[in-house]
Amino acid sequence: MSKPLTKTALLATAKTLDIKGLSKKTKPEIIHAIQLAEGNVDCFGKIPTCTLNDCMFRADCIPA
Repeated sequence: MSKPLTKTALLATAKTLDIKGLSKKTKPEIIHAIQLAEGNVDCFGKIPTCTLNDCMFRADCIPA
């Protein structure tokens, strides 16, 4: 399983997707914005039994 992402790493990912105005947002809000920008459902923290093992946010979303 991957390690949880830092807010700095999330903001860097958001920048590559040209998402602006996230510096004062929470980690979940940043992750939701990234998921939507990538064309995915903003499911972070919303699905208790996720089967997406290769999701980059899994370590933050699903407790080990």
